Amino acid sequence: MEDFASEIQALQLQAAKMQYNRLALSRFTRCLQQLRGVGATMNIQAAHIYMEVVIQQGITVGELIRKTGLSQASCSRNLALLSKVQRHGRPGFDLVVSLEDPYERRRKVTYLTPRGGELAAALSDIFKSGRQGSELHSGVAAES
Repeated sequence: MEDFASEIQALQLQAAKMQYNRLALSRFTRCLQQLRGVGATMNIQAAHIYMEVVIQQGITVGELIRKTGLSQASCSRNLALLSKVQRHGRPGFDLVVSLEDPYERRRKVTYLTPRGGELAAALSDIFKSGRQGSELHSGVAAES
């Protein structure tokens, strides 16, 4: 029992020396909860792709692959999950839409849908105000 208490005390001292912003991390955690609220199958790869589209509307699939480090297959699969309809006709999250570039037909460019924009606003509000995003933009919650 003494060893356990000593170990806990050492961990507490070590934690006290760590330099990180708990408020920022708490807000980040609320952002993750907001993203998970979109649907149970939201994964970190899809969230990463979504955030890249938020940051740069009109981003190409090639740029998404480069920025996320995902394979083309994984990027396409997660884009389908984020789209209105995913593979095999199942409903997706309707957060992004990929369109064929009219000037270069082999290229696809990706934009936020209105629902994707609402989620981006909710995530942004978490960092601006510290409030729970669902308090501000409840229309983005998971559909039952």
